[in-house]
Amino acid sequence: MRSEIILLIFLFAGTSCHPGFHSMEVINYCYNDSLTTLSNKLNLNGYFSEYEVLLHREGGPSYAAVVNDTVSQNVVFYPDGTILYQFYPKEFLNNEFGYEGGMGMWGIYEFENDTIKAHILTSGKSWPATPFAYVWFELIDATTIKEICFKWDEPITPVDVIKYLENPSEIIVSRSTGEYVPYDSLPDPNKAWIKKRKWFWCDKDQYQEWKENHKIR
Repeated sequence: MRSEIILLIFLFAGTSCHPGFHSMEVINYCYNDSLTTLSNKLNLNGYFSEYEVLLHREGGPSYAAVVNDTVSQNVVFYPDGTILYQFYPKEFLNNEFGYEGGMGMWGIYEFENDTIKAHILTSGKSWPATPFAYVWFELIDATTIKEICFKWDEPITPVDVIKYLENPSEIIVSRSTGEYVPYDSLPDPNKAWIKKRKWFWCDKDQYQEWKENHKIR
């Protein structure tokens, strides 16, 4: 049941309809392998977990009862600007599939004016195969964040944020703030599939140097 609910989040979260298929090389931000200022404001030695109450029909038929389910949404912010959205420690532990995009969505974030703006992507091994999404978070304090918008395919606008906060989706009844969870075994972002893609990097020479340092073919 938990996996079914997570799937529903991917399919219906956000203000836009389920998007079509596009090239994953369409990305608005690029990675420059440098530290962000987020670590000065937010504790990054763990992940942030928020809880969503979702509606779904139990049993499948249209006449089945509508029930509520509570699921967690976890996100990791790395000091170098990398983000891992939909992180679940037990599922990721000792499972290289997570680094290939089979679990969670890797991407990049920018931090400005207490807002974390992220662009997250799926790989060919992810489901659904929708290439990319945007998600914004408001920084409340050093241990608390709040997701203020999620949108497939198109960049988020201030109007999108207003609409999302009023009605995040048809199946999300409520969402808590994201609270800090200390965790000392976070996935290594240098193993993520996205860093192995040349188009992800701002500086292609820097990418080549990174490949050599990490023995990436």
